Amino acid sequence: METFGQTGILFDQHAKFRTAQQEMARTLEDVLARRTRALFLNASAAIEASPAVADLLAQELGWDEAMKHDQVAKFKAVAGNYLPS
Repeated sequence: METFGQTGILFDQHAKFRTAQQEMARTLEDVLARRTRALFLNASAAIEASPAVADLLAQELGWDEAMKHDQVAKFKAVAGNYLPS
């Protein structure tokens, strides 16, 4: 089980496989918003964890560096709407 930084978001190898293969999640937003609900529970933590979670998903989904960067950027744009004003 991996914990990302100070976020407290846990994402283990089994969850990575299950999310990508069995639940057919294909985007970082899908994983952090819908599959783990991290975005809704703690948007700041989800933003902080997003690069590390993207690295794990990239292994399962075959993303290159450009795709990882794109997924993180898109997620941060959406997640910014969930931060307090």
